[in-house]
Amino acid sequence: MFMMKSRAPEGWAFFAWVSVLTFLAIWTLSMTVDLRTGPGVVAMIRNSVRLSTPWLFLAFSVSSLVALFPSPATRWLMRNRRMLGLCFAAGMGWQLFFIAWMLIGHWGFYIEVIHPLGGLFIRLFAYAVLISMTVTSFAAPRRWMGPRAWHLLHKAGIYFLWLAVWGSYTGDLFVTENPPWVNYVFAVAGLLAWLVRIAAYYKKRVRDRAPMYEGVRVSGEL
Repeated sequence: MFMMKSRAPEGWAFFAWVSVLTFLAIWTLSMTVDLRTGPGVVAMIRNSVRLSTPWLFLAFSVSSLVALFPSPATRWLMRNRRMLGLCFAAGMGWQLFFIAWMLIGHWGFYIEVIHPLGGLFIRLFAYAVLISMTVTSFAAPRRWMGPRAWHLLHKAGIYFLWLAVWGSYTGDLFVTENPPWVNYVFAVAGLLAWLVRIAAYYKKRVRDRAPMYEGVRVSGEL
């Protein structure tokens, strides 16, 4: 008798599945709004971010999750960490598409109602960071950058993107009347992702400070 083990797709297969599902979600959601109007396009801008945010928070916290809670699931996430980041980038590509739609078709509405020019420049800077991280996730650009510059870009970049997205959802809770429930979910999820990183950092510090005995680190646990 043969036992069939179901395995989650990994690598590019995982990315392809997520991309297809994201496209289907975007297509379905676009049927519920009027894309001929500014508010309709804004709704799709927000929907595209909501579809992308879980991948960002996972990519931000996965190395800490596997350090704190080693398991087949967290190790699978760690093996696919790059794909988690690329899934976020692909989802945000839809946001960029709808922002371009907004700027071309509803420029006045965007500037007057959604963002002033300063907000647009900040958003463009965030996209520059995201595109830089996406391009340098491939082997040739990574070798060209060198390990030190690559590490600096991706360390600072992931924190910047996490703060930009989490700060946006958290800020809306204080400035928006009756914010949607999903804003609360992502505000809490983003905070938990950061707390997981802090917990993993302190766990590593405690482990590194533990005394050594005959080449073996003593943790103090019985």
